[in-house]
Amino acid sequence: MMTLKTYTKTALLFAGIIFHLVSFAQNQASSALLSQAQKEQIVSTLSQQLLNNYVFPDTAIRMSKHLQQRMKSGTYAKITDPVAFSDMLTNDIHSIYHDVHLLVQYNPRLASRLANDIP
Repeated sequence: MMTLKTYTKTALLFAGIIFHLVSFAQNQASSALLSQAQKEQIVSTLSQQLLNNYVFPDTAIRMSKHLQQRMKSGTYAKITDPVAFSDMLTNDIHSIYHDVHLLVQYNPRLASRLANDIP
């Protein structure tokens, strides 16, 4: 069972990830392509949010290092589609620890709703 502290940390992690992806999605057309700089910023933000908020700190460190290593090695270099990139990030996170509650998703409709505070 999830404690209030665990639930709060998990909610903050999701909020931070969603906030960053909302920022990207708001500025993109439906045929959006990611630049290398945007991917670097997303990986950096995701890594930091994991380190700051993930319920298992040791696992967060491993996830963060794995994402940063994949970025540095050029694994993400040819990916420009936001959906493919978010799917790859989710798969990379799950390769360290398969947390079915944690995923990265590109969703411009949700981004718009969150930005406008629409339930």
